[in-house]
Amino acid sequence: MFIPIKRVFLSSVAEALTEYRIEVARAIDLLDDYKCVRMEDFGARDAPSEEVCRTRIGECDVLVGVLGPWYGSLVPGTQKSYSELEYDVAVELGIPRLMFLSLDDMPILSASAPTDDERERQKVFRSRASRERQCAYFRAPFDLAVRVHAAIYNYTRERFQRGDPLDAHEELSIVRHTRFQELLVEPYDRTRPT
Repeated sequence: MFIPIKRVFLSSVAEALTEYRIEVARAIDLLDDYKCVRMEDFGARDAPSEEVCRTRIGECDVLVGVLGPWYGSLVPGTQKSYSELEYDVAVELGIPRLMFLSLDDMPILSASAPTDDERERQKVFRSRASRERQCAYFRAPFDLAVRVHAAIYNYTRERFQRGDPLDAHEELSIVRHTRFQELLVEPYDRTRPT
């Protein structure tokens, strides 16, 4: 049976969140039939970065946005970061967005500290994302990876509950997870006083 791969676009600044991106990509790729799409894997292309980015997002099923305190590199000729461009492209194309924001006390290495202008731009972008989407918050790379993994599962489960079309593997995954939860809860329920 052919089961299509679900593509998840990972959007964030790259350099300041390298460890976070590695953990998130690993968590996504551990899900059966899901593949993380990220700029590190684009390779050389005969097109501008903005065009490649737009094309790759259009090939994806979900965008996972990770917003820390850094605004990121600007798209040439604009005052918009690549992360905000990726978010906007997902909006334009109707691609679901799962958004994750760092907590305010996220450690920042002095060498990578954002400028005041970058902080202000990112503050506006983070505010917009949190108005438009229910966001989850993270502190550390592994914490973020667990939250992304759960969000993708929850997104698939919500689609199942709404009756959206799912492929056979997605349906089986929901059934397996539900049964797994029952196996975890049943022994606990038997030991609880009535």
